[in-house]
Order: sequence, then C-alpha cells, then structure tokens
Amino acid sequence: MNFLRNAWVLRRRRAAFTLIELLVVIAIIAVLVALLLPAVQQAREAARRSQCKNSLKQLGLGIHNYHDTFTKLPSQRSGAALGAPSTFGQVSWICMILPYIDQAPLYNLINFLDQSNAPLCVIGGQNSGPPNNLLARQTVLPVLLCPSNPQATTVTGQNGQIGWASDNLSGARNDYVGNLGWMNAPHRDCYQIPGQNYGNEGWSNNAQFDGLLNGNNGVFGWNGCIGLRDITDGTSNTFAVVENMHWNNKTQPSNVQIDALWMSPYAVCSLKNPINWNPNGDIRCDQWSSLHVGGAQGVLCDGSVRFVSENLAWQVRMAIATRGMGETVGQF
Repeated sequence: MNFLRNAWVLRRRRAAFTLIELLVVIAIIAVLVALLLPAVQQAREAARRSQCKNSLKQLGLGIHNYHDTFTKLPSQRSGAALGAPSTFGQVSWICMILPYIDQAPLYNLINFLDQSNAPLCVIGGQNSGPPNNLLARQTVLPVLLCPSNPQATTVTGQNGQIGWASDNLSGARNDYVGNLGWMNAPHRDCYQIPGQNYGNEGWSNNAQFDGLLNGNNGVFGWNGCIGLRDITDGTSNTFAVVENMHWNNKTQPSNVQIDALWMSPYAVCSLKNPINWNPNGDIRCDQWSSLHVGGAQGVLCDGSVRFVSENLAWQVRMAIATRGMGETVGQF
C-alpha cells in the first residue's frame, strides 16, 4: 500500500516542469525565433521589392501611353529654355504623365501656365504661388515611393529649381528618376567617384527645349524630350527610369537631399555614378540607388523592369545608360 502511495506521489510531483526543462524549452524557442526572423525579414523585403517593381512598371506604362499620344517622351522644364520666356517655370517629366498613371484630377489641378514667383513658377515658392499648385506639390503619390525607403513621405528643405541652395520647399517625395545618360550636367557633374575617372562624359546643355536633347545621350534631360525612335541602341538595352533614394549620406538613409520632390525638375540623374555609392552630401553625386540588397531596379524603355547589381562593370552601365552609342549589351 505504501508502495502505491509513493508511486502516486512521485507521479504527482512530475506533473510540473523542472527549472532545467523550462530553460531548455526557452532556449529551443529562442533558436527557432533566431532561425525564422531572417526568413520573415527576407519575405517582407521581397514583398517590398515586388511592390517597387510594380510601381516602375506603372511608370513605364505611363511613359509609353504618353508617347502613343504625343509621339514623344514626356518633357522636362527647368526654367528658361531656348525660345521660351525667362519665366518658363520648373516642372518634372512626372507631371506630364500624371493622366497616364491614374492621376488625371491631379494633373488638371496644376496651372502649368503660371509665371508668377519666377523662376520657380509652376512648382511654387515656400508659401507663394497658385494654391492648387502648392496642393499638388504636397500630394503623396504611392506609385512614386519605394516601400523599402525609410524616408518621410513628405520632405522639407527642398529645391524647386536647378541650383545649390535650398528653396526651403516642402512637398511629396519621389524615389524614381529619369535617365540622364552617361553625362555631366549642371549639378549632376560628380567628380568624386573613387578610382574611376572615366573622362569624356560630355555635357548636357540645359538650354535646349524642343527636339533632340542638346548634347544629351540618355533618355531625359533638364529640358526637352526625344522619341522612342531616337533610342537607336534599342529600347530593351536602354534604361528610362531608375530608383534614386536621394541620400545625403548613405549611412543615414533617412537623411534626404534637397532634390527629392516629384514635381521638381531634379527628377533626373546621370548613370555614370556607381549604383548605391555614398554621395557624402554632394548633390552632384546623386545616383541610381536603393535599399534592396546588392543593387537597384529600373525600368527599360521597352517597359520591362530589371534588377541591376551594384557590382556591374562601368562599361556595361554606360551601355545601358546611353541611347545611341552602338554598344553591344550582353547579359546584365
């Protein structure tokens, strides 16, 4: 009888975990969490990257639909241009495709003929200009934002014209810029690329408005526009729009440069600067960049989206940046 009672007491005592068993369980759970967390993070980044890809596809489709209507790619305006009044205004190519990315009401809101508040004009000043234009500048467009970018959707201290000093504008952020080509241009002439002094890049003149972009070998410029027919290297070999995080310092991704407004003519950059390189506060060195691991995305002139490695040889990057230099482009 005593034997049965002792066995029952022993079984009753074993109903609870010992401290060692509890620690083992906690350790196992910790190991499982440590194993699963990177996978969860990778899955989330894959979803963000896919959303970013879809945004680029929409922009590529919008550009093609604009071209179908006007037989030209959307034009930029960066102030006074050849044959235009000195108060011509500042506006990005993105404004031109608004009706083709489901933003026709926003396009109709903007007074593109406004010549007040020169030289900013259309984009408006800090607290001046047509109220509708100021409202448009503040409008956040999800299609222009990469979800991997931690920067605020509305940015401050921004520039609305091509220049060094900030115009202290606030407005909605943009993460996608037009391909200026393998060029130097006003405030896009970076000479600090470490160990890579290419030379002979050419200079994109910002005084040309209509017809072929003056001296420009890319797809967009400060002023003017081209047609798909002018991309003689092939639309599947030339990038139209690429990601750009507008870093002031790559080590501080949330610290944004003064050229991040979607409405600003700063929505172009040269592809001669290395992908995901640190500009170190120099606005001239703004470049193709993203928070995606190992590279950045862009949409080609045929509308397809590609991810390009940050370790891509500069000769290949030059080939996919230029529209008519006759290079043979292999796999990239």
